[in-house]
Amino acid sequence: MPEMDGLKLLEWVREYDKDLPVIMVTAMHDLSTALEAIRRGAYDYILKPFEKDQLFLSVRRALEHRQLVLENRNYQRNLEKLVEERTAQLRGALHQLERSYDDTLEALGGALDLKDAETEGHCKRVTAYTLAIAKAMKVESPDVAAICARRVSA
Repeated sequence: MPEMDGLKLLEWVREYDKDLPVIMVTAMHDLSTALEAIRRGAYDYILKPFEKDQLFLSVRRALEHRQLVLENRNYQRNLEKLVEERTAQLRGALHQLERSYDDTLEALGGALDLKDAETEGHCKRVTAYTLAIAKAMKVESPDVAAICARRVSA
């Protein structure tokens, strides 16, 4: 080719469409050029003169390969989307579980207050002091929740 060789054309095509199957057809019987073409992304390398059946077979295999690659990529995208959706569902369920846990601890503290009139409100006061101390010490939020949960359940 006058302006560029086949390898340069292959690079140009790869920049334009990396999924386009490229079949190199050449009269050069050079193994290193063939290997370089394959390394740079050519699907096949056919030497001239060639049989038309050889070309048809190579084109059919290249198109089947492209179809499989595109199906695989689509499957992977769908799978990633499904994982994201399920992860969001799990986060929601975990948040709901944490709220249920907090509500249960609150109810237990209220039950303790009702049981003994002398210590009424004790659990809430201890929790409030614990939160104030943790805030003053700049304790991280997950650790504060764990401290309060241990204190109420103790």
